[in-house]
Amino acid sequence: MPPNASIVLLILQANIKRGKRVSTAKAFLTKDVIARDNLDIVLNARVTKLLLKGQRVTGVKFSRAGKVNLAYTRSEVILSAGAIATPQILMLSGIGSPDHLNAHGIPVRVPLWGVGNNMQSHVGVGEVIYTLKAPVAYNPVRLALNPGNYLTYLFNGDGPLSSVSGFEALGNIRTGLASANTSWPDIAINLIALHINTDGGAIYRNSVNMKPSYFNRNFNDLKLREGFTLLPSVLHPYSRGTIRLKSRNPFEPPLINANYFDDDRDVETVLQGIKKCLAIGDSPKLKKFGARLHRKPNPLCITYGQFGSDSYWRCVIRHFSYTLYHDVGTCKMGPDSDPEAVVDSRLKVYGLDNLRIGKS
Repeated sequence: MPPNASIVLLILQANIKRGKRVSTAKAFLTKDVIARDNLDIVLNARVTKLLLKGQRVTGVKFSRAGKVNLAYTRSEVILSAGAIATPQILMLSGIGSPDHLNAHGIPVRVPLWGVGNNMQSHVGVGEVIYTLKAPVAYNPVRLALNPGNYLTYLFNGDGPLSSVSGFEALGNIRTGLASANTSWPDIAINLIALHINTDGGAIYRNSVNMKPSYFNRNFNDLKLREGFTLLPSVLHPYSRGTIRLKSRNPFEPPLINANYFDDDRDVETVLQGIKKCLAIGDSPKLKKFGARLHRKPNPLCITYGQFGSDSYWRCVIRHFSYTLYHDVGTCKMGPDSDPEAVVDSRLKVYGLDNLRIGKS
């Protein structure tokens, strides 16, 4: 690590009640709120288009149970469909880059060149894996075989089954590559108390969409073994991706080009994070549990350099890229002088009187 690198340890926080993850809906849409006369919640519905009249959004078109429905507004519409579906709905409604909309035969209602641009996410590498001799990891097979864990969870809402999927600790690091004009950390390190093959490939491999060939070639020797992963991810990526329409069909998923590690500065930042992870994994506190780095060379990367070299890890970063699904930025906030800006500081969409973009 560079001599001016530093680390800030954080208590990992999550929205949990009695051992269960709590969504925004569960936390705030209580029975008394749902019963309000001025609130209608429509489930299993999909917004397909915004309805526009001049510079105003008059409502939305949505599909439910195979039927097309229209909902109208007398005031504002808040579009809160996330970093992927929000720009898709805007573009289907004629709000976006004229060139892209014209290519799909969609009439341009509001030209906003930044819609679907500027996509960024916390992304890192998932191959810094340690095995353990002591049974202290979040091993789902071992935990499931202990009936006491179920009883503790059912009656008390705690115990190992109440863990946040094995995410046990988080540290924010400011490496020597961090921007000189900020005090922000540029790397987050997550300690996950399991690894890619802790469950024998039952769930975790599929959740990260890893090809069976890559999984078997690199991690078959870890099957069901105790261990943990130190996951470094870049906090302020330079790389930017895009969301684009695949067609005018609102039910067809859009084209997602995440563009991870397009900018080499992100690779170098994660590389510094890996070095800090190795120092943490080899610390006496973890050594007492028998922590040992999984040193099986990745055959796709060993030709770039010996195991543990900078060139080797740069290759691994691009092969086992690990997103934390924190996608943001596809409706950029900025001043009206920024051609990429979609919303102002009050989240109002430029060029329209009554549309805001909300966080989903």
